[in-house]
Amino acid sequence: MNVSVDPQFPLDGVSYPSAADAALYLRTGAWHSRSLGEALRHMAASAPQRPALVTPTQRLSYGELDAVSNALAHGLADLGLRPGDRAMFQMGSVVETAVALLACAKAAIV
Repeated sequence: MNVSVDPQFPLDGVSYPSAADAALYLRTGAWHSRSLGEALRHMAASAPQRPALVTPTQRLSYGELDAVSNALAHGLADLGLRPGDRAMFQMGSVVETAVALLACAKAAIV
């Protein structure tokens, strides 16, 4: 597998691994070749009813999590955010934080 360690949208102050280290991480299973969005889509397709997020007051299946994060990703694009744009949000340990993070990952918003 060809792994690029140069991110498409590099962040100042972040150290990126060498190509050799990246290959090692993939080979040993520390990293996976799927992006976060791809992994969620895979789980939503293979186990849509399986619980993905469970809190004392909320429960989302993989299918639901994929759908709501898709909707937010499209909404962010509709607002004019584009891949590589930077986003920041401050939220607690709630379902909405996970949805926002996944939506940004799907929309390639850093």
